[in-house]
Amino acid sequence: MLPNALQPNTTDHVPVLADEVRELLAVHPGETAVDTTFGAGGHARLLAADLRGEGKLIAIDRDPAVRPYFESFRRQAGVQARLLHGDFADVLERLASNGVRADAVLFDLGVSSMQIDRPERGFSYAVDAPLDMRMDPTEEYSASDLVNDASAKELEKIFRRFGEERYAKSIARAIVERRRKAEITRTFELVETIRGAVADKPLSIDSASPAAARAGLERLPKGSAFLNSISGESARLDAMLPLAIEFETRIVALAMDDSGMPSSIADRWRAIDRIFAATDKAGLFQHLETSLRNLRTDCVDPLVRPVATNPEQAVQVLDMIRDIRAKAGGAGTVVGLSNVSYGLPVRRHLNRTFLAMAIAAGLTAAIIDPLEQDMMTTIYAAHCLTGQDSYCMNYIMAQRAGKL
Repeated sequence: MLPNALQPNTTDHVPVLADEVRELLAVHPGETAVDTTFGAGGHARLLAADLRGEGKLIAIDRDPAVRPYFESFRRQAGVQARLLHGDFADVLERLASNGVRADAVLFDLGVSSMQIDRPERGFSYAVDAPLDMRMDPTEEYSASDLVNDASAKELEKIFRRFGEERYAKSIARAIVERRRKAEITRTFELVETIRGAVADKPLSIDSASPAAARAGLERLPKGSAFLNSISGESARLDAMLPLAIEFETRIVALAMDDSGMPSSIADRWRAIDRIFAATDKAGLFQHLETSLRNLRTDCVDPLVRPVATNPEQAVQVLDMIRDIRAKAGGAGTVVGLSNVSYGLPVRRHLNRTFLAMAIAAGLTAAIIDPLEQDMMTTIYAAHCLTGQDSYCMNYIMAQRAGKL
């Protein structure tokens, strides 16, 4: 039986940006609202509450597994509600052709943990499972069919176009070579194939589920991985710290504790101090050589939040990066860069400018798209101007290679 990395629980119903969604959509009684990505119904509950018993709510989702969530929602919604199965683009077109008009339409676009954190769906590399990856399990074609049927050229095109994968050709060739011996039907079989095709780089195991994190760490050499992440939240700290010790990982310390998302520098430091106290008490880095023990091999994520909802957040993170560099005993810093511009137009300008400012403040690493040339140009320029590029040689060589 497959271990379920994330059992259904109340967090399935926690919608993101709840207040902002309600404010922007401003649903009124008697109107028709459409939730195009129903999921567990978190946003739909907010919209239904604003309808105040008068109006209609149309839910759309391509995953039939959301049906139990919808039935629970419908019993409590207090408004007319129906669930339509399918891709929202197709369903919306059908609704329009049938004369349905909506007053508010919500698109919560992006990856859904409802599928990824359930091993039986075959989306995650962290647990060995059937290689499925269908958002709609009723569709005929699975990921296993794709990797076993497509040509090397077709696979390379898919990886390069949709994954922006720099090793697309090597991975495609490795897949074709392996399937000559036997079909690739499991997630770990695909992971092993890809690992053998790309450069040997440290992996970051990124999951809020201890079971999923363990499964990923068990596939890697001890001492080679980052565990992303350990936060100051009691349950997460208690569950993740033993994994970091057992597998001798480096860690990403997420600046959040039981109080929730940080809104100030003091909030961030409170969470970080708690994490550092726990790792020091547990002797997390005792496996290192004595000369290295005083230099932390962890990174702190100070949690970048959108300036659209709080203009002070970017300044706070920059101050945190400087503080961590000065006070955190050799710890580095890593940020999810694009969070800073969420909800604003032409985000690339904000992202690049913030990256340059963060590098100047002492940023160690950032989660970015390395194939975005303007972003990489910003990194070369920032390193050059902050003295991190000896004699500006990396900048010069990048220009000669046509990378600027």
